[in-house]
Amino acid sequence: MDIFLEHMVKKKKDTGDYFFIICIILAGILLTVLLLLVAAHFVSYAMGLEFMAIALVWYGVYILLRRRHVEYEYVFTNGVLDIDAIYAKRRRGHVLSVKARDMLICAPVYVRRFEEAYLNMSGVKRTYALASSLSAQNIYFADFMMNAERVRLLFEPTVKMITGMKKYNPNNIHLPDAQEMP
Repeated sequence: MDIFLEHMVKKKKDTGDYFFIICIILAGILLTVLLLLVAAHFVSYAMGLEFMAIALVWYGVYILLRRRHVEYEYVFTNGVLDIDAIYAKRRRGHVLSVKARDMLICAPVYVRRFEEAYLNMSGVKRTYALASSLSAQNIYFADFMMNAERVRLLFEPTVKMITGMKKYNPNNIHLPDAQEMP
């Protein structure tokens, strides 16, 4: 029986995102002022070029700000979890693929019995935080080997997706009990 499940989550803006947005806007203002000052010295030569340059600066600001809008798409097909990032609702980039049977552990982050496994970062070389927010209630972590290194994935699958993954690796993929649900 074929299994095909998909789920999308929209990344919530955090403090780093807001700091980036403020820095980009301030850089746009600074570049605009600098261009106007330079154009004031070369009035006869740069008659229309300064407005074109300013328009290009603000177009760049717009593009950089739109790129901060990120959605993650989880697609689970026959034992393989594929995760793509969609930027500005236009561009798609493949982030990673992992087989459910290759997962060393996959469990909810905020469940007490898996707390020790989640906090144990020994040997983890890289972490993919591909969830709407790291404080989300239904966030899971999955450890697996990729290129001979231990990798950690933080993501927000549906219960149906975890149940489908559990069919391929029942010993290492865990669902929370009813009383453990946050």
